[in-house]
Amino acid sequence: MKTALILPEVLPFVPIKPLSTFTPEPIVERVRYTSGGRELEADLYRPSGPDRHGAVIMFLGANPNLVHPVFLRLVQGLAREGVASLVPLQADLIEGKIGLADVDSLVSAFQYLEGREFVDKRRIGYLGFCVGAAFSILASADERIADRVAFVNAFGSYYDLFDFIYAYSSRRLVYEGVDQPWSPSELTQKLVGDHLIATLPSPLEQEVLRKSLAKDPQAMTELSSLSPEAQAVYGLLMGVDEARARELVGALPPEALEEFRLLSPSTHVAKIKARTFLMHDVADTFIPYVESRKLASRLPAANRYHTEFSLFEHVSPTESPDLLTVIPEALKLFRHLYLVMLEVG
Repeated sequence: MKTALILPEVLPFVPIKPLSTFTPEPIVERVRYTSGGRELEADLYRPSGPDRHGAVIMFLGANPNLVHPVFLRLVQGLAREGVASLVPLQADLIEGKIGLADVDSLVSAFQYLEGREFVDKRRIGYLGFCVGAAFSILASADERIADRVAFVNAFGSYYDLFDFIYAYSSRRLVYEGVDQPWSPSELTQKLVGDHLIATLPSPLEQEVLRKSLAKDPQAMTELSSLSPEAQAVYGLLMGVDEARARELVGALPPEALEEFRLLSPSTHVAKIKARTFLMHDVADTFIPYVESRKLASRLPAANRYHTEFSLFEHVSPTESPDLLTVIPEALKLFRHLYLVMLEVG
C-alpha cells in the first residue's frame, strides 16, 4: 500500500495524488551536524508521529534542484508514509564541485541520524541520484558504518570514473555486447570539463584551456606550449577514441589519478555490505547506463537488485511518456520501489 501511494507522487503524468490529500503534513526543519571539523546543514523531512521510523540520506549530487516538484513530493511523501529524509545542503555541491570530503559528510549524516530519537537505527540507508548515487555507494562502503547501513538505492550511478571518462571522450559505450554511440548532456560536458581542468596545478594553464575550448584565437596559439598534462586534458575534452583516451588519462597528474581511483565505486565494491538497489534509464545522457550494469555484475546476486528503465530523462520521470510503454515501465518501478520500501518502510 505504501508503494502504491508513493508512486503517483513521483510520476508527474499521474493526475491524482492521494497521499498528499489524505495524510498529515510532515515536519520540515533545518538541522546541523559536523563532519571533519566542518559544520554542515541539512533539510530534514520527518513524520509527525511519535514512533521510531526508517530514514534515508538523500543525496542529489552536483547542482541539485531542491525545489523541483518531483523531489519535494518524494521527500514529503516518504515522510507522510513514516520515512524520514535527510537532505545535505552544501555550497560546493550547488556550485557543481564534488570531492572526497563529500563522502565523509555522508558518513557523518548517517551517524547523525543514528543519534536521533525518532529514527530506527536498523533501517537507515541512502537514496542517491546521478553522481550522488556513486557517492552514496562510497559512503555505504566506509568501514565506519558499513556494517550498519541497511541499504543503498543508486539511481544513475557511475561505477568507474576512468571508464566514464573514456566513454565521455570517445562518445561511445562499449561493454559486454554493447557498442553504441553516446552523446553526453551539456551539463555532463560542463562538469567533466571543469573537473578535468581543475586537476591542473597551474591557474594560467587552466585559463588557457578554458579560452581555447571557447575558440579564443589567442589562447589556441598557446596550446602547443602547454605542459603534457594540460595537453592531455585538452585532448580528452576535444574527443578521441578509447585507446587514445586511455593514453591521455595516464598523462594526468598523479594526484588526480588517485582521486579518480578513490572516487570510483569499483575501488570499494568488495567493502559494500548493504543491500544495493540499482536504477538506470537506458537513454541516460548524463552517465552511461552500462556503468550500473558493471556495478551489478560485481555485487553478489543475493544482495543487489538492478532495474533498467525507459521512463526517465536521466533521473527525472518523463512528463509525457508513450502510453504503450508507460504501463510495463510503471510496473517495473513499482516492483523496485516495493523492495526498497521493505527495507526502510
